[in-house]
Amino acid sequence: MTDLKLQILKLKPNSKGVLIIAIILLIVGINSIIYFVWPKEKEIQPVPSATEEPVTALAPLGEFEIENPKMTIPLVKAEIPEEVIQLTISSSGFEPKEFTVKSNQPISLTLTSLDTGTHILKFDNPELEKIQIAVAGTTRGISFIAPEVGDYVFYCSIPGHRETGEAGIMHVE
Repeated sequence: MTDLKLQILKLKPNSKGVLIIAIILLIVGINSIIYFVWPKEKEIQPVPSATEEPVTALAPLGEFEIENPKMTIPLVKAEIPEEVIQLTISSSGFEPKEFTVKSNQPISLTLTSLDTGTHILKFDNPELEKIQIAVAGTTRGISFIAPEVGDYVFYCSIPGHRETGEAGIMHVE
């Protein structure tokens, strides 16, 4: 063997050097495990409760969801309470064409179709976009909270109907 190989084979490991290298490898290994394997903290997202009940109010046609008012099933006109604002619609338009309600109070509207055509009551104001009643030879209703004081145009949203006079105004005091 050459002299260099003999010298390498005769070297005895320095116990302090081996210890330092072992500590360094241990630290690098632990950091690698923490960085690559340990679960990362995730942003905690609130989980909606399945038991949360919607906020409701009571109006002449009964209880309704304030944030999501729904049109009723067909109603029997003779069974509608007196406090309900009752509108009729035909190709001649709405009757009455105007009505008045109190601001921030629950109200109920019904719409009765006097003909067999389809009519859909809607409001011009985006605040009232969820309020609509669709009828075709029937009576249906909806309950909602009246908006702030002002005048709110309602109309039939079937193409061409508004232009022929199927429109009115809800006055809010």
